[in-house]
Amino acid sequence: MEENQKKVPAKRIQLVDVVLERKGSQLFEGRRVRSPIDAANIIRDFIGDSDRERFVVLGLSTKNEPQVLQVVHTGSINSSIVHPRDVMKALILANCASCIVAHNHRATRS
Repeated sequence: MEENQKKVPAKRIQLVDVVLERKGSQLFEGRRVRSPIDAANIIRDFIGDSDRERFVVLGLSTKNEPQVLQVVHTGSINSSIVHPRDVMKALILANCASCIVAHNHRATRS
């Protein structure tokens, strides 16, 4: 080794596992999502009457059967900022073939 070359310290690499954690389930009367109305009903039942903006992703199988449903981000009173990696993470882990993304508009009360 030449005298003017410095020894570079070793780099420690983190060993990780990325897992899909189940938080519960929701019953869907139909077997497949056949129309936008089916998807809207699933998502509306999931979000409920939330007081905040919520951005959700519904993952589907190749037969359009719902696989996963996740709140990707809960925003403030009038905004929700979402990054594509957050949307794709659960979809990839659940081996989804396609997805539907949606968000709610906070209900205004008089």
